[in-house]
Amino acid sequence: MRRSILLMIISLLMTNCSTFYRDDIEKALEYQLTNYPVSGLTDLYKNFFQDRYGPGHLLTDSAAAMNSLKEEIRNTYGFSLHHPAETVGYKHRFVRVDLFLVRNGTIPFDLFTRAFLSSGQSFEQPEPEQWKKEWHRILLVAKKYRDKIEGFDRDKAAIDSLLNAGDLAVHHSRMYLDAYDPHYRIIRKDIFDKELAPLINNLPEEKGKTKQKR
Repeated sequence: MRRSILLMIISLLMTNCSTFYRDDIEKALEYQLTNYPVSGLTDLYKNFFQDRYGPGHLLTDSAAAMNSLKEEIRNTYGFSLHHPAETVGYKHRFVRVDLFLVRNGTIPFDLFTRAFLSSGQSFEQPEPEQWKKEWHRILLVAKKYRDKIEGFDRDKAAIDSLLNAGDLAVHHSRMYLDAYDPHYRIIRKDIFDKELAPLINNLPEEKGKTKQKR
């Protein structure tokens, strides 16, 4: 009797947990597709991947990463995100921070680079097989939005091929790049909240409007 009750409680907890994550995944998908309607499945994948892996894959060569960052800041002429800073994925471990905040002086370059570099350190990344399982759960929810996502089946096949080959990271799709010209880096949320958020919270509303290409 006690064993049956215990199994019932465990089953209920697992069901509630599954529902909780499914709802959060759906909210993340709806945010992306509402604010960035020209999003392919690879762009959605990238959003969730960034939430799990952070910027670590960009920092294997710190010097190259800094040169790339400086060059991108020089070529940033307006906000490219829906908000100057927005969380990624559904667990919100990381925040996309628009590089125009650095270009316009809202965030000092040295402070931003320290936050960026720190975000790739001391963060436990999942094993590839763990990520594959998580992406499968995300994909089950994403299929609900198949009609809103151009090239869904094509991109799904491409992502499957990459994962099977052991390649996890992807680039934004060409249609996404053409539509939004994104310029951002991801910062670990606890670092963002402590170091960068106070500066952004004081940003006048008119300076936070996006200049997305259509």
